[in-house]
Amino acid sequence: MEVLRRLEVSRRVKVLRRVEVSRRVLLAGGIAAGLLVGIIAGAVSSCEPAPPADVAATAPSAAPSSPMSDTDATGPPATVAPPLSDGCRGLVSTSQVTKATGLTLAPGGGDQAAAAVQYAQALQSLGLRATVRLCAFANPRGDQLYAMALSFPDVAQATKMFADGRGASSIRDPEPVAGLGDAAVTDRSHTLLVRRRAGVLLVYFVMAGEPDADHLGALRAVAIAGLGRL
Repeated sequence: MEVLRRLEVSRRVKVLRRVEVSRRVLLAGGIAAGLLVGIIAGAVSSCEPAPPADVAATAPSAAPSSPMSDTDATGPPATVAPPLSDGCRGLVSTSQVTKATGLTLAPGGGDQAAAAVQYAQALQSLGLRATVRLCAFANPRGDQLYAMALSFPDVAQATKMFADGRGASSIRDPEPVAGLGDAAVTDRSHTLLVRRRAGVLLVYFVMAGEPDADHLGALRAVAIAGLGRL
């Protein structure tokens, strides 16, 4: 019993620590840092490319069994790999991010829908309410792209979130981007943050071979695609 009690106490402490970390990150680091810490902490457990549909849906070979008629086929169904959790919900497509970046990208693994829910809950703890969509894309060479959309019930909340996320503590050397939404800032290499009416969109991109190059064209193209569905 003592061992079980200690395990339960340890579990509760870990949960409280995660909540406190999320709260501090959202307050001090804004939207961009909050997303990245959430990913690193395991909100999205993996960003490996998803297996091709024809591979994922193929059951492992089973030992031969005696022939059965259609009416007698009562054996267990073939094992099928569970689909990836979709937190993106049509915000941006694989073809759009591939075209924007010039890279072959595939949907990332991990429970993206759960990550989106956790982020929405963290925002609630700060008195903000938003519908969150989170998209992750990657490839085997290490290129990664994330897009996150926050849809608020009013412009005031979106403006506050954008203001919290646009500073130097969230985006390195932020500079404004003209002609994108109502307001936008970027560091030109990794991050682009946009507000449009009551919505906020974050695009985060890492090109493994050229992480600090100027990728504003790719960031902007993904943002334009996402803003069309924000």
